[in-house]
Amino acid sequence: MNHSPAKITLETLIATGLGYRVNSTTPVDWMVFVNKQVPRKLMSTSNFQVDKCLYVFDTGGVVRERINPTGDYDEAFGIQIMLRLNEFEDYVGYNKAKSIETYFDQQINRYTVTVSDGATTEYLIHNYNRTSNIIRSNEMEDDSIVGLMYTLNFLMYVTQL
Repeated sequence: MNHSPAKITLETLIATGLGYRVNSTTPVDWMVFVNKQVPRKLMSTSNFQVDKCLYVFDTGGVVRERINPTGDYDEAFGIQIMLRLNEFEDYVGYNKAKSIETYFDQQINRYTVTVSDGATTEYLIHNYNRTSNIIRSNEMEDDSIVGLMYTLNFLMYVTQL
C-alpha cells in the first residue's frame, strides 16, 4: 500500500464528517492528527485553541495465512483512535467515541476512500473489527488531571485499488 492504515483511517474520518482536517488558521473541534500526539501547549496557544481532537495510530495487526494462488497474506492492520478533551464533560467524549465506534461498525463495509498527497490513491476498506470496548482514562500532567482520553481499537481490512 502507498499509505499507512492510520493515514487511510484519517481520510475516512474526514470523508465521513467524524473528524476534520488540521487547519492552523481556523482550528475546529475534532481535528484529526495521524501517528503523533500534539503537546497540550500547542493545543492552547493564543492563536491556536483546540479543546477536542482525534489521534489515529498504526498499531499491531494480525497476519493470518497466505492466499493461494497469489501467495499474498490475509492481513488485518491494527488501528487505534484516541480522543482528547480539555474539559471534564464525560458525556461529550464518550458520545463522540460511541458515534465513531457505531459508524465504523455499521457503515464502513466495502467503503472506498481516496488519499491525495501529490498522487491520488483509492482504497477499499472491507471493514473495521473492534478489538475492545471504549477505554476511558485521565490525561495527567504534573500529577494533576488535565483532561480526558477515550481510546478505540480496531483491526482494519483494506485493499489498495
